[in-house]
Amino acid sequence: MTTIRLTETNVDGSDTNVSVIVAVDAPFVTVETVDRIKARIEKFKAENKEWESDDLFDEAVEQLKSEGFKVTYATPTIEIEF
Repeated sequence: MTTIRLTETNVDGSDTNVSVIVAVDAPFVTVETVDRIKARIEKFKAENKEWESDDLFDEAVEQLKSEGFKVTYATPTIEIEF
């Protein structure tokens, strides 16, 4: 199992980052897969004038699924803020 944190940085130009964590049923994810996820998100943003962070996360998950990964949304076991 591999966990992946998907993060949209600088949301709305406010220096705020939005993240979601997904788990995939694989021991690792290749750099090529990461590149395809990034390309899919950039294509989605270029084709859609209005979108939300969740739309981008959905695109990433759909790319993983299209490559045969079983994907589930996850929450951190431990979260520490300071």
